[in-house]
Amino acid sequence: MKAVCTILVAVTALAALPRLFDSRAASAPDDALEVVAQRDGVTVMRSRKGPVRFVAKASFAAAPADILRILLDYEHQAGRFPRIAESRILRHVKGQLHVYQRLALPIVSDRDYTLRVEYGGAKKDAWLRYQTDNAAGPRPRDGVVRAPRLSGSWKLDASGDGKETHARFELSMDLGGYLPGALTNRGTESSMFDVVARIRESLQPASAAR
Repeated sequence: MKAVCTILVAVTALAALPRLFDSRAASAPDDALEVVAQRDGVTVMRSRKGPVRFVAKASFAAAPADILRILLDYEHQAGRFPRIAESRILRHVKGQLHVYQRLALPIVSDRDYTLRVEYGGAKKDAWLRYQTDNAAGPRPRDGVVRAPRLSGSWKLDASGDGKETHARFELSMDLGGYLPGALTNRGTESSMFDVVARIRESLQPASAAR
């Protein structure tokens, strides 16, 4: 998304992540979520019941278009975002990309997947969403577990004079194989903070230029 988006995350950018995904849960309201962690101006929430879904809310000192540009820079997500060991764009047409990514996870085998990423926006907002489309990518590789399902989105709303952004980052995934639920939940909480921090770091040169 990993995109981003990775993004793309990518992610968009991911550590150990939740194992269940249900597209019907993707637009559930915030009252279906509970706050699990807060720091550095970032709030991370998790679904109260049903398929595991994480949402992060954060603010950035940059316009939505600046953040979207970083999320779409999938060719440079490896090394920028946690756990992304490989990231490359397979196809890119206006408003849509196909992206292949490989995650290097602690203890367990690497995971990989192909994402279909869609994005858009106007002057004061931007958005990005992605989901797995493994049939559109390379064949499975020896020693790497193919992640069957991944879904995520970014909603970027301008605030103030348009040079700041309120962001909502949503993520849910089945990485395949066996991953303990408690471990994946803790890893996901941490990765949400890491993704926001890496985006803020990437924005600093652009902010200094202005």
